[in-house]
Amino acid sequence: VVKDDVLSNSLAAYQNLLSAQQSLGEANWQEAAQNFSSAQAGFEQAEGEIKKLGQLTLNILEKLPGGQLVSSGEHLVKVGQNLARAGQSMALAINGFSLSNLFSLVDSANLAESDVSAGGNSLTDLLGDSQNSLNVALVGIKLAREELEQVKVESLPVNLQEGVNSLNKKMPLIEKTLEQLAGYSAALLNILGQDNPRQYLLIFQNNSEMRATGGFIGTYGLLTLDRGAIKDIFVEGIFNIDGQLREKIIPPRPIQKISTAWSMHDANWFADFPTSAGKVAWFYEKTGGPTVDGIISLTPTVIERLLGLTGPMAMPEYEVVLTADNFVELVQYEVEIDYDKELNQPKKILADFVPQFIQGLNQLSDSQRKEALAIIFNALEEKHLLTYFKDASLEKLAVDEGWAGQLLTTEKDYLSVVSSNINGYKTDRVIQESIEHQAEIQEDGSIVDTLTITRRHQGGSAQYDWWNRVNANYLRVYLPQGSQLISAVGQSLEIYQPPIDYQKQGFKKDSLVDSIENKMTIDQKTGTHIFEENGKTVFGNWLYVSPGQTVTLTYQYKLPFKINLNKSNDSYSLLAQKQSGSLGSQFSHQLKFPADWSLSWQYPDQASRSANTWQFKTDLSLDRFLGVTFEF
Repeated sequence: VVKDDVLSNSLAAYQNLLSAQQSLGEANWQEAAQNFSSAQAGFEQAEGEIKKLGQLTLNILEKLPGGQLVSSGEHLVKVGQNLARAGQSMALAINGFSLSNLFSLVDSANLAESDVSAGGNSLTDLLGDSQNSLNVALVGIKLAREELEQVKVESLPVNLQEGVNSLNKKMPLIEKTLEQLAGYSAALLNILGQDNPRQYLLIFQNNSEMRATGGFIGTYGLLTLDRGAIKDIFVEGIFNIDGQLREKIIPPRPIQKISTAWSMHDANWFADFPTSAGKVAWFYEKTGGPTVDGIISLTPTVIERLLGLTGPMAMPEYEVVLTADNFVELVQYEVEIDYDKELNQPKKILADFVPQFIQGLNQLSDSQRKEALAIIFNALEEKHLLTYFKDASLEKLAVDEGWAGQLLTTEKDYLSVVSSNINGYKTDRVIQESIEHQAEIQEDGSIVDTLTITRRHQGGSAQYDWWNRVNANYLRVYLPQGSQLISAVGQSLEIYQPPIDYQKQGFKKDSLVDSIENKMTIDQKTGTHIFEENGKTVFGNWLYVSPGQTVTLTYQYKLPFKINLNKSNDSYSLLAQKQSGSLGSQFSHQLKFPADWSLSWQYPDQASRSANTWQFKTDLSLDRFLGVTFEF
């Protein structure tokens, strides 16, 4: 009778577990929690039936032939019980991260002081409850894994063994996933200001005027988050605060063509965003701004994509209706031409737009909110949205997830082509760029790369003058450290002359810029600047392209490593990183190798091969990894 009761309760409980799993898949969190709760009750009843036998009886049964089945059955019931408890907590945790909760962040009135004093739940209160549920779920999974390790699979009926073996394999992944979720949850609570308000510097990088990390910083803002709500947001043109700077810092040499002093709007000079963000934050503090907890950067591309969801936004004061299609050109027109000259606040339209835009996001439907989250995560992946945190653990998370815009390290070939528009107006909006990369492996295993960068100016007859100017670009290519230049063709030669006597004027050197420029060499044949930055060898040159014209720059260089011919096999790979904020250059890679070598592996699979050539075409809307393994 006890056996039948145990079996009946266990089968019913496992059926509830399956139903709960289905509910999770359908995002029905409340139903999932109820099913997990029913499963837990069933397993507890099964455990109660087992306990009726008494420990003495169980010990005797375990010593008899087939006794392992009794012991394993007891452990399996506890596995189910702990899984059910963990599942119930996990369903509650996930429900806390609902779209309605997360989007309450964009409702600036969500957490008014009166609401808190009256006992209203803040976003971080809700997420804190979810964090606690995740921790309970994690404990349940660990206990279930420990019980599962006590099960003698070979003693179970054959029809159960496959399921138990499968569960054994999945448990470590489930545990690791929950640990990651708990870590993300804790990080989110930190970012949202669970314990204390957090302040983030917002930088709007205009990718119509490219700079190393995404674009010229023409507008900035200060965002204050308190317990998961926007407590305050302030936006203005960057030159307002740059005018408060008292420090006199010598800028990087290319910047000296347009500015004798370095300041916040030019501080995003380094292709590695954590490095540039640190400089931006430093300049911000030197202008009298507060010490911030981090920096959030975005390009107009993010706004354009989200406007596709919110729909048009009328701004009667400016007599414009902003849409996904006209946002960049109309805002640019208001900023450059149609602003109040007496008030002299050209960026006021953006300051007025931001609150209205936030309100529009708050009014999205549930399905649109899912699309908005997808847009945000895509923007992070495509590096139109970047984050930087002073907190080391948060910054590590951003780096690990690829949200920090950092230059990546790799043992093999590497490439990143980085443009910096220096007095080239907004012409990057009408530049079409293609990048062709060829690696040719020599008979001795050495590798010579040929890089061809073609930039075509599609302006000249555009509606707005800022798209019809010469595109002036200090272009850098980041390569494996130790790469040796062989040749460069297509660049414009310029001789550096400081605009003023910096020493007499009392300017200070920036330690990082100084360390880079002091070690920089200039190739006598080509005028190419060769230096080290963030663990890469960098080639720098000026490139100018007039409206309607096309310019091509070609580098040939030798890589610092060889294919190891002393082994039976070796590999070649290329990591091609897109420039942050870029809309995605056309990109092609071609690998040539000795005819008697064979390929045993390739990535991606779609790459094509003919004879001793392997090639792949794509774009750099994302970072790209390519690789092959040779047999010889």
